[in-house]
Amino acid sequence: MNLINQKPTWVRKAVILLALFTALCGLAFFPQKASAQAVQSIKGQVQDVQGQPLIGASVHLQETLQGTQTDVQGRFQLNQVRPGHYWLQVSMVGYATLTKSVTVAQEPVSVSLTLQPSNQQLQEVVVQSHGAQLNQQESSVLTQTADETYINQNAGASLMGTLEKLPGVSAINMGVGISKPVIRGLSFNRVLVTDSGIKQEGQQWGSDHGLEIDQFNVEQVEIVKGSASLMHGSDALGGVVRISHPVAVQEGHYTASVRGIYRSNNDTYGTTVATAGNHRGLTFRVRATHLRYADYKVPAETFTYNRFVLPIYDGRLKNTAGRENHFSGTVGVNKNWGYTHLTVSNYNQQVGIFSGAMGIPRAYMLTPDGSRRNIAFPSQDINHFKIISNSNIQLGKNWLEADLGYQRNHRKELSAPHVHGAPSEDSNHLATQLDLQTATANIRYFPHFSGKLEPTFGLQAQAQKNRQAGFEFLLPHFKSQQVGFFALSKYRLHKKWIANGGLRVDYGHLSAEEEQRTFYYENRYLATIQQSPRVNRDFWGWSGSLGVACNPTERWGLKANFGKTFRIPAAAELTANGMHHGTFRYEQGDATLKPEQGYQLDVAVSYDNERLQLSVTPFFNLFQNYIYLSPSGIFPTVNIDGSLYPVAEAGQLYRFRQTRALHTGAEATAKYFLLQTLTFGLTAEYVWAQNRTTQLPLPFTPPFALQADAEYNLPRLTTYLQNGYFKVNYGYYAAQHRVERNELETDAYSLVSLTTGIRLGQQKWGQLGFQVQNLLNGKYLNHLSRYRILNLPEPGRNYVVSLSIDLETP
Repeated sequence: MNLINQKPTWVRKAVILLALFTALCGLAFFPQKASAQAVQSIKGQVQDVQGQPLIGASVHLQETLQGTQTDVQGRFQLNQVRPGHYWLQVSMVGYATLTKSVTVAQEPVSVSLTLQPSNQQLQEVVVQSHGAQLNQQESSVLTQTADETYINQNAGASLMGTLEKLPGVSAINMGVGISKPVIRGLSFNRVLVTDSGIKQEGQQWGSDHGLEIDQFNVEQVEIVKGSASLMHGSDALGGVVRISHPVAVQEGHYTASVRGIYRSNNDTYGTTVATAGNHRGLTFRVRATHLRYADYKVPAETFTYNRFVLPIYDGRLKNTAGRENHFSGTVGVNKNWGYTHLTVSNYNQQVGIFSGAMGIPRAYMLTPDGSRRNIAFPSQDINHFKIISNSNIQLGKNWLEADLGYQRNHRKELSAPHVHGAPSEDSNHLATQLDLQTATANIRYFPHFSGKLEPTFGLQAQAQKNRQAGFEFLLPHFKSQQVGFFALSKYRLHKKWIANGGLRVDYGHLSAEEEQRTFYYENRYLATIQQSPRVNRDFWGWSGSLGVACNPTERWGLKANFGKTFRIPAAAELTANGMHHGTFRYEQGDATLKPEQGYQLDVAVSYDNERLQLSVTPFFNLFQNYIYLSPSGIFPTVNIDGSLYPVAEAGQLYRFRQTRALHTGAEATAKYFLLQTLTFGLTAEYVWAQNRTTQLPLPFTPPFALQADAEYNLPRLTTYLQNGYFKVNYGYYAAQHRVERNELETDAYSLVSLTTGIRLGQQKWGQLGFQVQNLLNGKYLNHLSRYRILNLPEPGRNYVVSLSIDLETP
């Protein structure tokens, strides 16, 4: 069916949004009062704590992306800066990023900046939008920032595999290439992912639906812990994974890079190439990535399902191979009035699903097929296309920011028809197809007041259309629209006390078509049944928060944030009714579900001196109408003329239910700098989630986790071998016995990993990295893995080698 020829209403809305973007760009080129004023300069010097100048530090204005580097004396100068309020950001490898507020008026501005050393690439530095920043010490919401160095040094098989070592962060995974975020035990439609300011929409309700993000194209990720609903909408109730829009290279500079990676466990060969440039403010950035991997290895020869012992041949899970091809290109303009960028990207992944993971596993399904790299049935074919426009425009002393986006997520799940009870002579292998198109607009206005108040006003709008096909049913055709209005503010109560707060109102609408399906039993047609009813629902709700951040001394920090939250039920929670073979279960929605309501409290206490960093971050969430997927302990059946017939190979029936829920826990971190080159770290995290109606634990709750690491920074070896490091990590994951009825328990396990790397060349043009994951080749079950249901262990020992070459002119 041709969606474009239908000219649906939401497409017309998308056209209106693009027209708005054109108007915003036009504003930037019209003469304004500010443009008639004389432009000024910002100059200064960057030094370390000993007062020595830092050479080559990156300095840029966050609002306009105008940037430069410090010279041999640590000095810099930014010219052609219009009067207004800016955030100046300074960064350099080995130092914590510094952000400083700067106001440009009628005179040049001079600043002196001191960078603090940092042996870590994981920082709690800023909470940022494109056009405005808030120093982390002044925010009541806890945020951690992982930069490109951290991501490269800790690279996993997917983006969330890379980030799951962060305190409070874990991942739901299926194999090695599919994973999705979990923040403090909350996931699915409670944790929102944004890419360059646009919410990622890719059927995120499914635990076998990973992030359609090329992790090699990510330079910085911000993890927001706790509710971020005010800025990002109701789906950010549990937190946000915010992928920052890349900062353009400096004017007159051009870069090129190539990176190769090999992973031994599944024989991955991957390459990513990129180039970027800036000619008089006209910028571009292009990246292409290719990955190919085989069936992955597990440290086991058998697995047990439903008391049957089944073989694992050659220590590999059959049909878990895959290939990925991704592309991204950005063009834009950076000027002293702001910037506007347009990004087009396409993510494509084809990956097999373990042959025993659909239907009831049988030994004949598991025999080798003669190839470790072929992708047979069942499998997934995912293509995610995006167009994103990011603009930030100065209006006098104020800033107007606009993020507009269009996405099309096209997901195919392929299998043999007879496995699902359909006639075997049917040659169609399309089990489920979900085609989701989304148009998004995020508009934010940042007025600048000379007093203590710093407000932000915003509008968010989204329209979706989903079409489905295939001989299996999971979701109906549906349309949805959402719009939200919010106002946020920071108020400086005192030099050391900052208050943050805001209000938001949301409206959502969902309409789904009734779906009739033919039902087969033992390859025989029995009847046509109603698979999903017609749904037409409207939702209204409001959110609010009030928080405070203070630094009573230079060493101590305290922040607390209390919020009332609201979440609109997802389409799958309302309308799903079918076999979800990627998760080995039958999922059933409830069209009468009410919006979630919650009260959330987040607290953070930190201490920091020259040698020791400590933090404790407890949280407490109380939910009404909490929506969760409950295992029923039975297999689904269909009633036809008074007789019950089982759904073929369906797995256990899971129902979306609502309850009153309590969700609480904490993270604690400690880092000790024994020497300037030797650091020890320790983190602990725990989540306690309870169904207040049944007094049973909530399902899919991560266990207690403890991680200890030691990192040694090598001295400079030669002119051509610099910035070497060696790191060992030990992780302990406790047994999870707090499970819901009919949910499997998981035993405790430990993991050890090693990481090392070094910079190459006098100009540091290369980076060589080496990792050993699961060093002891331990056999363990991950409580959040979808293969956990089949008692399949996680991947065994994995050697990872990467080599990157980075060139820059001049």
